[in-house]
Amino acid sequence: TSSQCFRHSLPADTIICSTSSSFDLSFSVTSNSSNNYSLDFDGVNDYIVKSNNIHGGDQSVITIEAWIKTTVGGTSSYPNIVSSSLGGNISSNIQNLQFRIYNGKLQFGMNTQASAWNAIESTTLVNDGNWHHVAVVKSGTGANQTKLYIDGVLNATGSISNTFSPDEFLIGAYREIGVLKTEGYWNGNLDEVRIWNNARSEAEILCNLNKRITSANGLVANFSFSEGSGNSTINSVNSSTATLSGPVFSSITPSVHNQSYLWSNGSTCPTISPVVSKDTSFTIQITEGAFTYF
Repeated sequence: TSSQCFRHSLPADTIICSTSSSFDLSFSVTSNSSNNYSLDFDGVNDYIVKSNNIHGGDQSVITIEAWIKTTVGGTSSYPNIVSSSLGGNISSNIQNLQFRIYNGKLQFGMNTQASAWNAIESTTLVNDGNWHHVAVVKSGTGANQTKLYIDGVLNATGSISNTFSPDEFLIGAYREIGVLKTEGYWNGNLDEVRIWNNARSEAEILCNLNKRITSANGLVANFSFSEGSGNSTINSVNSSTATLSGPVFSSITPSVHNQSYLWSNGSTCPTISPVVSKDTSFTIQITEGAFTYF
């Protein structure tokens, strides 16, 4: 199929005014594709399991992203978005990583045999029933090397020195001392779950939170839940499958698209913040599959 091109330009006498030499410039088009499905978890016994170390290391450096929608709050439960564990079926083993909601806030923590639970928590509630993009970036084990992002904006920073190499990853639940914990089941919707073995920057998270990514440097798992039916879901990075235990496909979805942006200054984000002078011009190319919009 040949590309279709649509050229648009502002009149030559168009004036853009700003009180400074730097401002945000953004552009978007209606997507030719749609995000058809998320997964709906019942908060009782639904989860997804991947019985191997997706990360490939000791999780000293890791990024986890997801779109979430929930109204669960309080301190009696801590629904997990993504978790990992080592020897999860061994009754004496307590090693786990949890990216979860606690008291309505986003929380990330780790527990190992040698170190007690160590976590950081957001200052903002994320259980308002709206879609939110959430991310945790752990760039090391030192001071202030763990960061939480909500809708692409840095919200909390802390230190987590714990590390371990897991042998299981779960979406929507967590396992401890051989048991899937009742209080750890996710209640609500999840979509676009990504796991990276590198530390993503704030700019990378904000630039790509509405974009579907099937492969990229450092991306080790991407679950878009686009199947629409069945009892498994595909990791687009390597085409492996993870087993669905209970969650159902839902048409309630966040705004995610397959578009790619390329500005004349080299940026690939929907929004740029250029420093401009008189007669400065910018062009943008937006592509989606075989279609080029600009």
